[in-house]
Amino acid sequence: MKQYTIWCPAFGQTRESVEPVEDDGLETALINWCYDYDEYYCENEIALSEDVITVFVVEDNNPNRVREFLLSGTFTPKYFAKEVKK
Repeated sequence: MKQYTIWCPAFGQTRESVEPVEDDGLETALINWCYDYDEYYCENEIALSEDVITVFVVEDNNPNRVREFLLSGTFTPKYFAKEVKK
C-alpha cells in the first residue's frame, strides 16, 4: 500500500490540514477520496456537481512532487418498491 496526501483548496483544505490516505494505487485513492468526502459531508458535493473539482496529490515516495488532478462524478439514484401484503 502507498500513502497519498490529497487535498482540495476549493473545499478549504491544504496539504497540511489533511491526513494521508493509504491505497493500492493513485486512481483508486482518488476515487475513494471522492466517496469518503461525499459520505462524510452527506451532501454528495462531488457526485452532484456539474463542475469538475481540482485536487492536489503528493505520494509518500516523492514528497516534493505535487500533482494536480481534475475530479468529477455522477450520481444515479436507484429506488425500489415492494408491495406490503396484509
